[in-house]
Amino acid sequence: MLKNFFMRAAVTAAALTCTTGSASAENFDILIMEMSFFPSVSYVQPGDTLTFINESGVDRDIRSRNAQWFIPDLANGASASIVIEDSWKNEYLSRIKGSGNGETPTDTTETNADDSLVDLTGDETVPNEAGTIMGVLNYSGAPDPVVSN
Repeated sequence: MLKNFFMRAAVTAAALTCTTGSASAENFDILIMEMSFFPSVSYVQPGDTLTFINESGVDRDIRSRNAQWFIPDLANGASASIVIEDSWKNEYLSRIKGSGNGETPTDTTETNADDSLVDLTGDETVPNEAGTIMGVLNYSGAPDPVVSN
C-alpha cells in the first residue's frame, strides 16, 4: 500500500512538472470596497481573467480610464468578469452613481465637477471627485519580495 502511495505521488509530481512549464492564464478577484479596490494594483498578463466583486454597499459602474471596456450596473454583492486583452491601458475606475456629473461616459471624454472636459485617452489624472475610486493593472510582473536578515 505504501508503495502504491509513493508511485502515485511520483506520477503526480511528474505530471505537474510537465504542465508548469507552459504559460497559462490566471484568475484574479478584485473586491470593490466602499472607497477602494482591493487589491488596488493587480499584476496581470493578457489572457488573465479579472472578476470584480462588488462589496461597496451600492451599485457601481466599472470602466477602463480610456473607455476600452465597461461593466455597467454591478449590483452590490454581484460579480462580473472580463478577460485582459493585449492593448488595454492600465488604469480603471469606478464612480458611485450620482457623484460627479451623474452620467456614464460613452466616449473618451469626461466632464469634471467644474464642467471642464478630461481626455480619458491621455495621461492626465482622472479627477479625485467624491465617489471615484481608481485601480491599476500592472503588466510588468509582481515585485520581488524584500528579504531581510
